[in-house]
Amino acid sequence: MQRARRRHTLSHANTPTAGHSRIAPLPHRLPQVSGGYRPPRPGRISDAAWALIESCWAHDPCERPTMAQAVERLQDIGGQLQEEKAARKGRDKGQRGGGSGGDDAAATAGCSCVVC
Repeated sequence: MQRARRRHTLSHANTPTAGHSRIAPLPHRLPQVSGGYRPPRPGRISDAAWALIESCWAHDPCERPTMAQAVERLQDIGGQLQEEKAARKGRDKGQRGGGSGGDDAAATAGCSCVVC
């Protein structure tokens, strides 16, 4: 166990970001995490994404989602975000008085780029 901790600390120390990171070495965080500490929720994260993150932090490993389940949930979350973005774009276009907004909104719903 001690050897594994030492390897983690050394591997982190050898990374380009080690000097700029605010991550405490494992021995300092282990009691906090073991005691149930989790970082606070960032301001701009969806309820669904936060629920997934919290489920991955479950104390009992058997309660955590498998990688396949996590990927599926992430894909669902991504789809929901795209639908919300398309709906907002359609509303914005309608408020500006530009056309019906129907065709563009339907075409954007399937778009997977980060710009739309």
